[in-house]
Amino acid sequence: MLAIPLIGKDAGRHAKEQDIMMQNFLIYRDAVREYMAKNPGYDGTIGSSALDLSPTFNNLGGWDNRVESGTAWVYGDVPIGGLRHGVEKMDHPHNLGIKRGGELYSPIYGNTGISVPGFVSDGQVVAVIKNI
Repeated sequence: MLAIPLIGKDAGRHAKEQDIMMQNFLIYRDAVREYMAKNPGYDGTIGSSALDLSPTFNNLGGWDNRVESGTAWVYGDVPIGGLRHGVEKMDHPHNLGIKRGGELYSPIYGNTGISVPGFVSDGQVVAVIKNI
């Protein structure tokens, strides 16, 4: 009989779940960015039905967004391990992190100096998008 070690199995599964959650967040963020590019004067929350998402897309984290004066905040709850993985995968952007005390903190750079509005809760993952 073949013995299969179980040590580390849960940790590996947990890491995969964090990665899936972060990928899901980034897909949603990209859809918000695309909508902004096509609708540069838009302000408010972009409904999921207006976003160019696959019909099979499942919003795993309850992601939300708000656009004000050409800046969008995409936010939700992602485990910190997933955030770090996402930042590393995306070539270390400064505009992706966690809201702490009204500012955006990167898991790599620390305080980015980017203000995050009150509608985003402390501890939530935030992607800041500027429409230029």
